[in-house]
Amino acid sequence: MNNFQEKVDLVWKLAELLRGDYKPHEYADVILPLVVLRRLDLAMADKRNAVREAYTKYRGQLAKVDGQLSKAADGSLVYNYSEFGWQRLLDAPGDLAQNLIAYFNGFSPEVLDIIEKFDFRRQVSRLQASNLLYPLLKAFENIDLHPDRVETHEMGYIFEELIRKFS
Repeated sequence: MNNFQEKVDLVWKLAELLRGDYKPHEYADVILPLVVLRRLDLAMADKRNAVREAYTKYRGQLAKVDGQLSKAADGSLVYNYSEFGWQRLLDAPGDLAQNLIAYFNGFSPEVLDIIEKFDFRRQVSRLQASNLLYPLLKAFENIDLHPDRVETHEMGYIFEELIRKFS
């Protein structure tokens, strides 16, 4: 559980970056979706190239490519066919907001539904206007939420604890 508390504390500390531009009750609107996106990005990393190749191969040939993309992701409903991953987003800070939207658009329908429920697209322009988007994503780069190192139940505890702290 020590690892659990370290992760919670690290994420909680990132909310401090929002101070001044966001009110405390708004922190969760930014931090919680980023926790989910970071976890998903790390979980998809080893299948990113296969999914991208399948997208390139089947785009325009099939009415719906989702089945082929899921197959390329070893049957997972969580995939992203965009050219972006976390690191590639950070490599172009001047285009980060538009690249992040392109990254969102490349997610599987199931993940897109989650992003829409968080209404995080609305936060992207606000973070960009406040010069917070790059520093926040860069800071999240240091948080390792990879499923090989943070088990699913521990991730649930982390998320629950963050929700409790933000309440």
